[in-house]
Amino acid sequence: MATTDATAVDRAMTTFIHSSPQARAATGYDRAAFTIGWTARQAICPQGQTSSSWTRTQAQQQALDAARTLAA
Repeated sequence: MATTDATAVDRAMTTFIHSSPQARAATGYDRAAFTIGWTARQAICPQGQTSSSWTRTQAQQQALDAARTLAA
């Protein structure tokens, strides 16, 4: 993924940063605590474990598409 794409994705995903039930309840980790490897399509948790799968939700894909359109 090009740097501009990664930047657009980061901006688009800001909407989803604190939306999980765990983040709202202040239990566990929120999404900001994870390192995202956009090129490798992996997330790394604060304990160093790497995700085993990567799937975008429909809302995330729509946000990504909108960010790419705005960046063009």
